[in-house]
Amino acid sequence: MLLSGSTLAGWPQDLDKGKAEFLAYCASCHGADASGASVKAAELRARPADLTTIAKRNRGVFDADSVYKAIIREGAASRHLSDEMPNWQCRHEQQIPMRKRVRGRLVPPLAKKKLHAPAAESLLDLPCDPEMVIKERLLSIVNYLAKIQIK
Repeated sequence: MLLSGSTLAGWPQDLDKGKAEFLAYCASCHGADASGASVKAAELRARPADLTTIAKRNRGVFDADSVYKAIIREGAASRHLSDEMPNWQCRHEQQIPMRKRVRGRLVPPLAKKKLHAPAAESLLDLPCDPEMVIKERLLSIVNYLAKIQIK
């Protein structure tokens, strides 16, 4: 299991951190209350998911591993994500939408273009957090989402 050893029960400071991370990275689309209602939601093609009902939609079970995998676009749950959902990958890769509109139809992109910094500048160019920092950020968000599930 991906999240074994994580603190799903959560310490209060972990939940506060998860809420802060959620508000910083997710609330602009999913709403401050995670219900999917936000000002930006009206601008999106697909309505953001109500993240307070994950367990309810899964017969009362909040599967933290599946939620984590959905966020990082891995596994079965990721198929249901809109291409408007941001990707948590390193920003060295230019993010090309999974699908784009051509004459009103959605078509897959031709390629994913990698951006490389010149060798001398690459030592100064640190646009990405280390993988462990990103993982901790995501786990804190998952822990927070587990806490706010509607019964």
